Amino acid sequence: SIGKRMVFSTTSILIILTLTLGLISYFISKDELIKSYNELLYNKAIDSANLVDEQIKSYTLSVETLGNLEAISNPDIPEEEKFEILKIEKGRLKFSHIGISDVQGNLLLDNGTQIDIYQKDFFQRAIAGKAFFSEPIRNEITGKTEVIIAAPLKHQGVHLGVVVAFKAADEFYQIAQDIEFGENGFAYILNEIADIVSHPTVV
Repeated sequence: SIGKRMVFSTTSILIILTLTLGLISYFISKDELIKSYNELLYNKAIDSANLVDEQIKSYTLSVETLGNLEAISNPDIPEEEKFEILKIEKGRLKFSHIGISDVQGNLLLDNGTQIDIYQKDFFQRAIAGKAFFSEPIRNEITGKTEVIIAAPLKHQGVHLGVVVAFKAADEFYQIAQDIEFGENGFAYILNEIADIVSHPTVV
């Protein structure tokens, strides 16, 4: 009958409309969910980068402060007294070694080891007046992968040398290793020219 056909047609239209609206809602919700997840990943990456950056700035500032400290920079103060202070800071900041270099690049470390660092990039940057935080490199003294932090040694505005500290790179690697994205995602660290510094799949 006409009545049954109208009911069937109306029901069919309602079902189609319901399914259509359901599909539209699904795709809209899916897109919003993906967008929210991407924003979450981005914000987490920014927070992680800021964490590493703050660590680097903190250690760099500490070595810079030592380079400007009267008890370290004053050439009239005995070397033994200077190294007493440096050893305290070495323990506080968990450095593997710390030392002072003259302007010729003759570095004397807290354990008495002497090294010629004149040709090293970190020395040249620091002696030019700029603090430097290196990428992880193999420390010739310990044989371990470490970062080098160097800062100018200045007394009354005159450059007298460089303060150099070594720190295990594990701490910075661990920051990246502790950051996870979902089940299989991971974080890695790049330097200023986008070379990989720390990556869980790269030894």
